[in-house]
Amino acid sequence: MDERVVRTLERAAWFGAIFVAAVGVIALIGWALDVDAMRAIHPAVGAIKVNAAISFVFVGLALVLVLRTQRQHVRASRALSSVVSVVGALTLLEYVPGADFGIDDVLFSDEATLFSPGRMSPISAAAFVAIGLALICLDTRGRAGHVAAQVLALGAGFVSLLALLGNVYGVRALYTIGGYEEVALNPAVALTVCSSSILCARPTRGVMAVVASEGPGGALARRLLPAAILVPAAIGALVILGEQTGLFDVEHETALFAATSILCFTALTWWTASAIVRIDVARRSAERAAVDTKRKADEQLVRSQRLESVGRLAGGIAHDFNNLLTVIITYGHLLQRRTEPDAKVAEIVRAAQRAGELTRQLLALSRRQVLQPTVVDLEELLDAMTDMLRRAIGEDIELEITKRAPIAPIYVDAGQIEQVILNLVVNARDAIPGSGRIAITLQTVGEHVRLTVRDSGVGMDPATLAQIFEPYFTTKGEAKGTGLGLPTALGIVEQSGGSIRVTSEPGDGTTFEVELPAHAGAEVATPAPPPPARGLTGTETVLLVEDDEQVRVIVATALREHGYVVLEAATSGDALLIAEQHPKIDLLLSDVVMPRMGGRQLAERIQQLAPAARVLFMSGHADDAILRHGIQTSAVAFIEKPIEPDTLLAKLREILDG
Repeated sequence: MDERVVRTLERAAWFGAIFVAAVGVIALIGWALDVDAMRAIHPAVGAIKVNAAISFVFVGLALVLVLRTQRQHVRASRALSSVVSVVGALTLLEYVPGADFGIDDVLFSDEATLFSPGRMSPISAAAFVAIGLALICLDTRGRAGHVAAQVLALGAGFVSLLALLGNVYGVRALYTIGGYEEVALNPAVALTVCSSSILCARPTRGVMAVVASEGPGGALARRLLPAAILVPAAIGALVILGEQTGLFDVEHETALFAATSILCFTALTWWTASAIVRIDVARRSAERAAVDTKRKADEQLVRSQRLESVGRLAGGIAHDFNNLLTVIITYGHLLQRRTEPDAKVAEIVRAAQRAGELTRQLLALSRRQVLQPTVVDLEELLDAMTDMLRRAIGEDIELEITKRAPIAPIYVDAGQIEQVILNLVVNARDAIPGSGRIAITLQTVGEHVRLTVRDSGVGMDPATLAQIFEPYFTTKGEAKGTGLGLPTALGIVEQSGGSIRVTSEPGDGTTFEVELPAHAGAEVATPAPPPPARGLTGTETVLLVEDDEQVRVIVATALREHGYVVLEAATSGDALLIAEQHPKIDLLLSDVVMPRMGGRQLAERIQQLAPAARVLFMSGHADDAILRHGIQTSAVAFIEKPIEPDTLLAKLREILDG
């Protein structure tokens, strides 16, 4: 159903009920005060009879009660409706010769009239019988009752409309039967309004459901039905008026009526057909859009499933793979310190670092990487990156940076956001053949900070644009791109609570807009300067808990070579036994995910035995696995595998000296 149409029809029913009741009340007051103007519209037309006026009041009240749709009003509305039908039926019977029930002179008498002043016409009486029954049926819950009510209302409305047209046209045969009482103009109007109001009272049921329905059928009914009533009536009135004033004779009258009807209904048909065509075009557009607001959803679902598969794969191998890389990188660093510089060893370390970066990229594009967010001033971060970005794009490309202050702080992993900016700028550089320009704009927009990277490159067509965030999709060729840069950037931004929008046209460059939530509260953290090389050593006691033997051995070796006393434990149980025997523990260095007891629970137990002990967590698992063990990496000291020895030693000093 068209809700707007339904509400309009229901409001029309309320208006009609009030109008009908008001007509009855005014007529009764006119009879009581002997005011002809209140009993009839004009002295030339008949007056509303007393019983008709009473029936109009009862009909209006009954319809108001029906429209309120409250069960406590059902009996009252049915009682009023029954009285209306009974009055109409008794009046009809009184037209039988010799029948007189005495209901016509109950309130008023008037010797000047042929019949008693309460005697309404037989047409009005029949209409009131149908209207009263229609109101009773309208108050039922079943569909059959509503259909019956609307059929009865249609019958009453038809005879009332004929009487109304008869009064307007001056055709007495339409508003009287034989020599009996005629239907006056004002009761004819009120009866027509009353019948229409009953039809509008339940627009979602019965025969009126077609009028209130959505789509071409409802539109056709709403346009043609009023016109089917009003157009012939108006044309007929004009024709009769012309005949009465002598403008044309009967032959011309017939021809004029036919021509005018053809013209009006042709225009109406064209107007309705145009509306239906517009509705059908809108429907087809909506269907195409639905096939597309669905195709895109399916594509997004496939993409999400693909990312989920990649994420499960990356998350599954991340722990073991990062443990192996930790061993390779650490042994490589130790070899470099103990022997003469060897390019082969350096290449081994570099390859392991690249493998670690690849793992982080896979986790990033699947939104499972380990983030360590802090409050960051993106303006300062961009300033610190400017020289590096200029070197990355080369001298042939102009780099323009615009900052529209004030720039709100954001809560992100600074290193990951640096990676996003670098990926976008390098991607922009690769899209520019020869010389060109890259513009970076930074501004606060509402509750977000927007970073815009715009290039003057070749741009992209829609097909390419639709695939740029697909893993391993690249237009740069195998030698220049891996297809992970933009998917990784998108993963980092979305995992940080932001979004990326892209616009591009062939030959008109590309614009990336990164929006990240602005952060209100804590001030921007000022990163501590890295400690000097000699600051990496220490003499404190470290309890190292790692279930992977190779990682545990190599990390312990690196720590001991830098002066630390290392207590090794392969399980959480072993760590608790060691802590009971060595209460002087300065720092717990523990893996997060371990059998039986994870790192967080172990730290809580260790700090009961050694309250002064600091804690540093490490893990090679994906972010979701770490979160399941109750570790918020932004709230605790944490280091991600694969571990660089210098990074680990610097982190230890930062915690122990903090």
